[in-house]
Amino acid sequence: MVRFGIFEVDLEAFQVLRMLLERPGELVRREDLRQRLWPEVLFADFEPGLNKALHKVHLALGDSADNRRFVETQTVRDT
Repeated sequence: MVRFGIFEVDLEAFQVLRMLLERPGELVRREDLRQRLWPEVLFADFEPGLNKALHKVHLALGDSADNRRFVETQTVRDT
């Protein structure tokens, strides 16, 4: 978290948003995010951090759970 003046920025959330913006309309897997943004972090430690960052992205964009306009979360099952 970085604070300057009246502003507060979560740099992890910004990195997640940046990666999503680089791939508009594409499915970005959690594993892709982990490998690029947190390559040294164990999977168990990664999930809560990513969930928090995505929540902050949704809040910043004004997306609600019922109406995801910009970032949609999908459940993908392995076949």
